[in-house]
Amino acid sequence: MVASARVQKLVRRYKLAIATALAILLLQGLVVWSFSGLEEDEPGEAR
Repeated sequence: MVASARVQKLVRRYKLAIATALAILLLQGLVVWSFSGLEEDEPGEAR
C-alpha cells in the first residue's frame, strides 16, 4: 500500500508540473503573438 501512495504522490506532482508548463507555454505564445501584432501595426514602416 505504501508504494501506491508514493505513485499517487508522483502522479499528482507531475500533473501539476505538466499543467504549469502548459500554462507557461500558452502565456509565452500569447505574448509573442501580441508583440508580433504590434510590430505589424506600427506607423511609418517602409514597405
